Amino acid sequence: MPVDFLRADPSGNNTILVLSPVSEALKAAVCEKLMTLHNSWAEQLGFVSSSGEYDAVLEMSGGEFCGNASLSLSSYITELRGLDCGEVTLKVSGVSNPVRSFIQKKDSYYLGRIEMPAPEELHPYEIELFGAIREGFLLRFPGICHIILDSAYYDSEKTAEPEFIDFLDKKARELKTEALGLIFFDSENTSILPLVFVRDVRTLFLEKSCASGTAALATYLAFKNGSFSGDVFQEGGVLRAEASFSDGVLKSLYIENKIRLFEKESLEL
Repeated sequence: MPVDFLRADPSGNNTILVLSPVSEALKAAVCEKLMTLHNSWAEQLGFVSSSGEYDAVLEMSGGEFCGNASLSLSSYITELRGLDCGEVTLKVSGVSNPVRSFIQKKDSYYLGRIEMPAPEELHPYEIELFGAIREGFLLRFPGICHIILDSAYYDSEKTAEPEFIDFLDKKARELKTEALGLIFFDSENTSILPLVFVRDVRTLFLEKSCASGTAALATYLAFKNGSFSGDVFQEGGVLRAEASFSDGVLKSLYIENKIRLFEKESLEL
């Protein structure tokens, strides 16, 4: 069975988009095979299908919502249309409302601006991490929960231990979320280390960039200060975020990122 797929690089959050129809029974095997390609290049994978109501449907392998994958697919649709700019509306796993992106073609990449879903819940949150109680801030988005933590709490050795995945799996089930992000935030330079666990496929990545993690941070800072507009620095690049509150209600939340697309590939499975 030939499977067509596209690789995309949204600031290092390497993504595979499966373009061929794949039955539910085969999705796990296809995901496992493609995620090992190019020396396990990808951090995440999504399945693309057509829709009469939307420009496309994107189902992430773990059922989570992913902003960077949404921007990647929207950039590809803009490329297929032969346009220098355009608006794309997707149906994406993990969220009930349509996801809109605004895409501009640049010399060597696409610049995408995505309207992110609003959090359903946000509040201070204590988490027992590496043997100590840590003060954080939880934001529950459709399809994923993020916990903002001080970057001083990050421990690369302990996050690499096998039992840490079991800890995150238990925490994700406790929070009843498809995916869980620990967003380690350095307030001095507005940078984050986004550690993201996806429950159904039991993957854990220190992502080089994370759109939903960036959205979580922007929402958190706007919640504290009324608004936020600025760059959020990550290993793979810089994402721009905008968020604003009015009378305690989130009024807007946008993320911008650069997306580089590779040539479409095919693999016989």
